[in-house]
Amino acid sequence: MIAVAAGEAEKRRKNMPKAVKRVFWRILFFYVLGSLAIGVCAASNDPDVLHGTGSAASPWVIAIKRAGIEVLPSIINAVVLTSASSAANAWL
Repeated sequence: MIAVAAGEAEKRRKNMPKAVKRVFWRILFFYVLGSLAIGVCAASNDPDVLHGTGSAASPWVIAIKRAGIEVLPSIINAVVLTSASSAANAWL
């Protein structure tokens, strides 16, 4: 996506290195630290993870349910679906 954006960006030599660095930090923050946090909240041998079906087996949903937040699992599932459709749209 960064390469595609480079074709449309102004001042490419200045802005593209910034974009690459920002993507690195976003990946580190959201994916690596997020995965670590969820790994702490829902173990891989957890019965809900092993025997759950569909979105109920998601470690994110399990952790949020255990925290006692009722509406947030539905919001997380909507965000996941929106992200999937956004990624599909980007690849088109």
